[in-house]
Order: sequence, then C-alpha cells, then structure tokens
Amino acid sequence: MPGIIIFAQAATKVRPCVVLTVDAAGSTAVVAPCRGTEFGTCVEVKLGCRDSQAMQLSKTTYFHAKIERVSLESVEVTSRRCPPGLFLKIKQNAGFR
Repeated sequence: MPGIIIFAQAATKVRPCVVLTVDAAGSTAVVAPCRGTEFGTCVEVKLGCRDSQAMQLSKTTYFHAKIERVSLESVEVTSRRCPPGLFLKIKQNAGFR
C-alpha cells in the first residue's frame, strides 16, 4: 500500500495524501499530506506535469515533511499510485529512507 494516494482529513479539509507506510495490522497509515507552501519544507507537484497527471491532481500540490497518522477506516483509498521517483522524494523529505 505504500505509494497509494488516499484522501484524508488534514488540517481543516480532506486532502490528497501519499501513504508512506502502513502498520502491521493494516489499520493505520503514515501519510504525507498536501498543504500550502507556508507549512515548511515540501515537495511541489506542478499542475500539468507528468506526476500531477499520473496522480490526477486538480491543482499544484505541495506534499509536506510533517507526517500524520490516519486510520484507514476513515479515508478514501484510491487506485492511484504516486510515481516512483516522486514517491522517493516525498519519503526522503519526510525523513524516511
């Protein structure tokens, strides 16, 4: 499941997130949420680029280093995957190896 795009509550609204890891029980995911550029270091995905198209994003999106834990029961899991190169950048930005 790492690399899957989900929609989860992040800050004040439901946002696209990239799943970085999932716990052994498969019930909780660590995700990199998207937010505006004012929230610190981020990986920018510009609207219209290949990665944005693959992820079916509707606007320029910024995935942040501040990770969050979410229950997989409370999110919308999609069949979309984060492109491998972008996934690696987002993971490294969040402190994962």
